[in-house]
Amino acid sequence: TRTDVSQLVRPEDGVDPERAVDAMAFALTGGQLTPGTRETIRTRITSDANVPAADPSNDSPLPTIAGLILGSPEFQRQ
Repeated sequence: TRTDVSQLVRPEDGVDPERAVDAMAFALTGGQLTPGTRETIRTRITSDANVPAADPSNDSPLPTIAGLILGSPEFQRQ
């Protein structure tokens, strides 16, 4: 299954990783992420070990951010 998660946030929010985390968190959880979850996401998207996107032509962090939020305790409690 493929989903264009970029449709969940405004284009201007998707280019800056910090704003992208906030925008995606709002779209998926209403914005309720703990500082620990935010730090985990920040570390993951800024890490050199970042796994390449399924589509190499798209270097957006949005799919990674969405995946991490979907796996977060905050999303799972919904």
